[in-house]
Amino acid sequence: MNKTLGLSDEFISFVSCSKCFDDILCDIYNGKIWKTFKDELFGEDSALFFYNEKADSHLGLIVNLDWFQLFDGVLHSTGVLYVSIVNLPRDIQFKHENMLVLGILPGLNKVSLYKINHYFSLVVDELEALWHGMTLNSIAEFSERRMICAALILISCDILAARKLCRHISALVSCHRCEKSANYINRHFNFGSIQNMDKWFIQKDLVVHQKKALK
Repeated sequence: MNKTLGLSDEFISFVSCSKCFDDILCDIYNGKIWKTFKDELFGEDSALFFYNEKADSHLGLIVNLDWFQLFDGVLHSTGVLYVSIVNLPRDIQFKHENMLVLGILPGLNKVSLYKINHYFSLVVDELEALWHGMTLNSIAEFSERRMICAALILISCDILAARKLCRHISALVSCHRCEKSANYINRHFNFGSIQNMDKWFIQKDLVVHQKKALK
């Protein structure tokens, strides 16, 4: 973590350069979430969470969850939950020394949906503490105490892992992006038919999803 918190000059320079390409989405800094994310949930009049003066203390986190095979010729899936800090320039975001491992999910098989919360509960507590702010005794460029805040702004993994993390309903029941629901015909789910498209071809409301998650 220490190596990642003294790079505000590089970050500010990078963001300044990216402003020349407002019509091109080439990195997360060009996206809506980076430009509009507030420091209070659902607070329309609250201040922005990300801005240049706090580039090295207000951190944006990307979480990834994936499984891999530890051994050749053996069915043994081990999972790892890790984050990258998107304040860093893109060319060093995903270097080993800048990745933070949040947890290891041992095999033999992938953790089922109803058991996975046992692994994530401690991680959620830590992320909540980071959202409210944690004080570090010292970091690379500051010998004095330093307040660090962090916000989880993106889940970056395949759809199956994302559903485990975000509790999206199965693809066999409904789409995770729009209001389309699956039909159940001849004992099989399917997404056939375009009837009533004007009623279901609507992007799901992120604010509603967030409020339901908080409940």
